[in-house]
Amino acid sequence: MSTLRAEIETMMRKTEEIWDTQKYGDLIQLWDPDEECPYYLAEEEDDWKRDWEQLKHYWEPTPGKRKAAAIRMRFSNIHAKEIGPDLAFATFEIRFDMKLFGPMKAIGETGRGSAVFRRTKDGWKYVTYAESPLAPLRYFQKMYEDNVHPDFAQFQKDISEREGHS
Repeated sequence: MSTLRAEIETMMRKTEEIWDTQKYGDLIQLWDPDEECPYYLAEEEDDWKRDWEQLKHYWEPTPGKRKAAAIRMRFSNIHAKEIGPDLAFATFEIRFDMKLFGPMKAIGETGRGSAVFRRTKDGWKYVTYAESPLAPLRYFQKMYEDNVHPDFAQFQKDISEREGHS
């Protein structure tokens, strides 16, 4: 694993750790405070957050009060490349699980994301973050693919071999 990728992965693990505390407002610590215009796009939002106040309000609409019973974010398949002096771009997969307050059952999904990071004196910090859900057709196709029973591949293979189709 490249040094850059390892450093960005460490940053993503810090992001997970903060989500796990359920103190979403603390995510601000992972952003470059010198960035004039942070950009953040959550998949459920209609538009980008483009300034510090919007970003803070998104994470903590009512200071000190959570907006969900529990949220867990996990990042995987992380890839990073340098795009300029002290700048890096990363792509990753996101596993998102959430339980809202009230009777609704927990929900979850896997999606994609990307981010731009700046190297600061305190290490890599976010300057831009975007979640990119799958197109509806691909989302439903993947949902059906992910729902195939684990033993079906062997079942299909056995039939193919029995019928002479390899």
